[in-house]
Amino acid sequence: METINKNEEYVKEEITRSMQHLSDKRVQHAIKVQSYIRSYVTDFLREAGYIEIAPIIISPLTDPLNHPVYDPKIHAYGGDMWITQSMIFHKQIAVQELKKIFIMSPNVRLETEEKSKSGRHLYEFTQIDVEALEKSREEMMSLAEDMIIYTISRMKKEHKEELEYFHRTLPDYAKPFPVITFE
Repeated sequence: METINKNEEYVKEEITRSMQHLSDKRVQHAIKVQSYIRSYVTDFLREAGYIEIAPIIISPLTDPLNHPVYDPKIHAYGGDMWITQSMIFHKQIAVQELKKIFIMSPNVRLETEEKSKSGRHLYEFTQIDVEALEKSREEMMSLAEDMIIYTISRMKKEHKEELEYFHRTLPDYAKPFPVITFE
């Protein structure tokens, strides 16, 4: 019974903290900017012929990552399932049939305590995964450049007030972007 009470108190504290966080005007503006960016990115990719697939949340297969993290594992349906840390395997399977895909993919990374305090590691975030069958690295980089230019252009044109709120002036990018090589 004591464990339940401790958890209830924790949940109440988290709800209060979340409400306070969401009442912050800066956070509200940031959420709007994030929403616009997600919309523009998906508009761009759909126009380019990409199909959005839904993210996989739990799976018997996920990216093991290349650094230590806590395993977000649950036992369900007669086997072990993991909270997806990356869509890397699932997108490789999907692209074989759908040819050009993208995913707004939530990721969970339960980092070690030392990394969780670094200020550089998020335990939950969303990334965009874009995959195309039979496209070269250069073609995919060009697509990414076009997507960035498109998204920034729309933000500057349609949401100047949000950028001004954050005292930001977005640059005008042009192709080709600088490329860093490792030679």
